[in-house]
Amino acid sequence: MTDSAPAFTLPTPLKRLGARALESALNHLLTLDPETRQALAALDGRVLTLALRGPGLAFALTVHGERLAVGPAPAESALKVS
Repeated sequence: MTDSAPAFTLPTPLKRLGARALESALNHLLTLDPETRQALAALDGRVLTLALRGPGLAFALTVHGERLAVGPAPAESALKVS
């Protein structure tokens, strides 16, 4: 097995469930910090792609006003964290 090959692959329904849970948790944390929530609004429309090598997952965090949306990673991204 190589470093780039995931040890396992999560089924799509589990990925969706995980993304919804992450999105909910992040937005709940933002409600606890109004200052960060307001600063986040300045990044409206920006997308951050996160790629996790171990489990072979990738997703995007998109800023929508004072909230974050978690979704599938785009094919191309200006900023990618792995």
